[in-house]
Amino acid sequence: EQIGCDIESMNRFVATLQQTGDFKQAFAAGNTPLSAQKFVDFTFEIICSNKAYLQAAIFTFGREDLIPGMFLSMVNDLNKRFPDNISQIKYYLERHIEVDGDHHSILALQMTANLCGENQQYWQEAEAAVVQALQMRIALWDGVYAEIMAGKSTLVSA
Repeated sequence: EQIGCDIESMNRFVATLQQTGDFKQAFAAGNTPLSAQKFVDFTFEIICSNKAYLQAAIFTFGREDLIPGMFLSMVNDLNKRFPDNISQIKYYLERHIEVDGDHHSILALQMTANLCGENQQYWQEAEAAVVQALQMRIALWDGVYAEIMAGKSTLVSA
């Protein structure tokens, strides 16, 4: 909101999810793009698997090891575009970078190693799940890009 984003669809999504507890209804209410729906669905499949070693591996290699660098690039770009308007989101992203990059990533690696241990099947399942998680994350960001480009073309043709 601080940088001028329309948050109405997010508010509808959150309100519907709070009222119903149903993601499908919330997705519809928020007009959630399919790529985001699939990403959330995959995330909850892993959560509901009750396999802590998969959850840890995806957290470690599909997020903690990946996100800080991506956020750093976003912060720098946002700061160039909106130098006076991003104090809150800039703080959030910089804090995320600091915590994830410095502390969480080391602990996440240890957690994954402890949960998988010497069990080769756990490591194989974890590797496959991480690959799938990364593919889902790529599809999510490709979807975000497509939405941005569609919005730009709508603005240009208006």
